[in-house]
Amino acid sequence: MTKQVWPFAPEEMHDLEFQRAIPAVARALLLPTGAVAGALLSQLGSNAVPILAAACKSTNSIERINAASGLEQLQDQRLIGPLLTLLKDPTPQVRLHAVAVRAIPKIL
Repeated sequence: MTKQVWPFAPEEMHDLEFQRAIPAVARALLLPTGAVAGALLSQLGSNAVPILAAACKSTNSIERINAASGLEQLQDQRLIGPLLTLLKDPTPQVRLHAVAVRAIPKIL
């Protein structure tokens, strides 16, 4: 067994700063790797639905793609409007994710 110690000088020490998860993850939807954020938001339940719905209306196609990918696992009545809009989106990847939403038959 080995014990490792990493000494810090007092000026190098910082307190941890906690952020609310949903807004922090929502900012990642803008990134090309934001599909992971969309999937994570879908696991956070109904609190994330307004964030994903707003991202579906974005002018940024990457954000719409990532938000649409997150909708695939959610079942919420508030998603009907955004889904209908996404099905008409000019970006093929957005329409692909919108079609893959499994909640559509259960909601309608």
